[in-house]
Amino acid sequence: MSRKRKTGLKDLYQILEDVRKIRIEHVESMFVRSELCSKHTENAISDRRIEGTSLLGSNLLQNLKIAQNTLRDYGHFREADALTDVLITCAQLPELGGLESQILFLVSAWWEALNSADRAKAFPAPLRTRPGSRRGMTLSEKIFSLHDIDQRGSVAPGDLIRVDVDWVIASEASWAGMESTYNRLRKPGIFRNDRFWLAGDYVQALIDASARAKRVFKLTDYQGMNDIHYSPIQQELGGITGVFAPDILTQRFIQKRRTPRHKTATIYMKPDDDAQYVETHEIDLSKVQSFIAKYARPDDVVPVVDCEGTELDGCFIGACTTTEEDLILAALVLEEGLKRGMRPSVKGKRKVVPGLMAILSIGHLGSAATVASSSFTMRITDPTFLLHAIDTKKCDNLRRTRDSIIPEFPTEIVEYMEPSESSSPCCEIQSKGRIIRSMLVDATTVKHQVLKGTVQLLGDFIDTDTLAPAELLIDMKTHEAAGEYCLQCTHPEFRVRVKRGFNIVVAGKAFGCGSSREQAVMALLGCGVKCVIAKSFAFIFQRNMPNLGLLGITMPEKSFHTAVEDGAEIAIDFNDSIIYIDGRAFRKFGSNLFEAMTEGKRLGVTPDRGITEFVDTHPELQCFPELRWTPPPKVEVKEYILISEDIDPPIPRFVVMHGLFYAIPPTITGVLPDDTEQDRNTKDHITRSGWRYVPNLRGSSYIGPAPPLGHGVHRYIFTVVALSEPLRFDRSQRVSQRQIATAMVGKVVGWGQWVGHFERPWPS
Repeated sequence: MSRKRKTGLKDLYQILEDVRKIRIEHVESMFVRSELCSKHTENAISDRRIEGTSLLGSNLLQNLKIAQNTLRDYGHFREADALTDVLITCAQLPELGGLESQILFLVSAWWEALNSADRAKAFPAPLRTRPGSRRGMTLSEKIFSLHDIDQRGSVAPGDLIRVDVDWVIASEASWAGMESTYNRLRKPGIFRNDRFWLAGDYVQALIDASARAKRVFKLTDYQGMNDIHYSPIQQELGGITGVFAPDILTQRFIQKRRTPRHKTATIYMKPDDDAQYVETHEIDLSKVQSFIAKYARPDDVVPVVDCEGTELDGCFIGACTTTEEDLILAALVLEEGLKRGMRPSVKGKRKVVPGLMAILSIGHLGSAATVASSSFTMRITDPTFLLHAIDTKKCDNLRRTRDSIIPEFPTEIVEYMEPSESSSPCCEIQSKGRIIRSMLVDATTVKHQVLKGTVQLLGDFIDTDTLAPAELLIDMKTHEAAGEYCLQCTHPEFRVRVKRGFNIVVAGKAFGCGSSREQAVMALLGCGVKCVIAKSFAFIFQRNMPNLGLLGITMPEKSFHTAVEDGAEIAIDFNDSIIYIDGRAFRKFGSNLFEAMTEGKRLGVTPDRGITEFVDTHPELQCFPELRWTPPPKVEVKEYILISEDIDPPIPRFVVMHGLFYAIPPTITGVLPDDTEQDRNTKDHITRSGWRYVPNLRGSSYIGPAPPLGHGVHRYIFTVVALSEPLRFDRSQRVSQRQIATAMVGKVVGWGQWVGHFERPWPS
């Protein structure tokens, strides 16, 4: 046996011992055994392809196969299966991602992945049938329930849950910030090296950063710099995300996966027939039209017929979301057009490109079939008449390759599973403190939140390339660094004016169109912009703003944009959701979801006169505890407000409102559990005792304590507020927490609190 081959096997077994602490005894005899059977092994490997790969020709790959068989002989099946992933990855042709030159690194990475899997917590096996008492769930709810750390078995709208993360997917730009944080934490390592997917771009510094992550973390799925590919079906229909119930085609596809890890952990689920949805829609696919996303806003999607006849300078097919089916349809459209005597115009350019190749052009986005039909005349053309003429059998035959997953006569049955649930009951309340404080309160006002600034006007279609130029992305590691380049090419005076106080941007349509880079938002923050008000935002940019902390307000009203001038004084009232331009008020704008969810935190008053408290604990968790208080002295109380909050949820600075009750008569000096139960005989938000309540996240009057398993002790704060005047809301009026907080201003004459403690430890 050659010296090179011996070294290869020795290296593999040394990695096995270093990473998995498994020592293969008699290694030298293994070399002899390998030498005796080397000719047989070489013939076997050269005669056999690993599915989807090129021939295994190198010495290292041969040694990898020998080591795999040896591990199976010794009973180390997981380690042997891990080598299957390495063999498939390395033996592919180079243009398909083969990494034969990195065999030893990948062996180390995949064996380290077994250590990662061993560290991960195993959840109970899913159920074969749905428990009889469980509510019907949608497919999304079942996926969340399956990953619920508390393993409650079901989730419902309004539930606050902690989920187990399967994968972390990061872009190379976000990794720049993550790497900085990782280094400041003194490089603690990552939990799952086989569940971290880093998508890189073709910029050398980003390639270097991604390569460092690959090397340090031993990333198993690192295969050079590649784009992320995803299914665009739901986005073509206007959705943000989409999920489909798996069927027999899905099962066949999974069964044809090459590696064992892609088959063993598969769970099939489908929605329950009695699941509840916010809305349901039936789509008649026979009436589906072809659409185009118009330049320069990808969200501006219209039917092709609305743009038909628009002249084009060129057509190209190819994007990161273009599928094999798209290319087949485009080819058949071209074929059908030629059959009908259509001849390509001499005008314009025509290209078919890979999704990763840059196309320097300005244009609309359409399907491959639309582009193909438009390429004949270099005018936007509806492909419907050519699609209807396509031979569907030919289309199916082209899709049915030798290993097609499309069944002619599907007879298999998909076995659907249900999320498991914990068998351990909730814990009882451990203790309730007597009184956390007795305060004296001054009747003062709730702080009014107003953002003031000066307007800087921008126009329509301010794109991310001007906000954060691509050639400078490498230097944008902080907000301040990104701000140095904001709009430097198109509005060179913009940054200087922001520093002079022109910090409220008012713009037109499609603000933030272009790419999805988050540095565009970072640049605005870095140069000091406080808020962007626009007629409309590009969808991805609009999602990036709250993620990074930039306030964005959509204001489509023409009267506002007609009235606003560059340099105008502007005030944004967050309490009343009104914008004032030089003293003129404009209509209310909506709160974003996170603001609405955290509204409960804003119910606050300033201490002055005291209320003494007495706690009488109540043993039933889902009932409001029995509380008693005495009125504040020397003041006349006209109404009480009672609120219950969890101040220790998993989300930092987040307060969960469990119950908010108002219109409590001044003669009441205590609360019993029945007082807070909602009256089922009316649709109004009224309790059995006639009090009013604001629905919590579940839409009910009160939620009992239910902290996540293992999250420690939660503090549940119960606050009673005494008012000098009643809150005057109509009986049929739907009242929000914000309205109550506003109505309380100047009326608070006293308040007091109790605290309850509750914990749900992991089952022993």
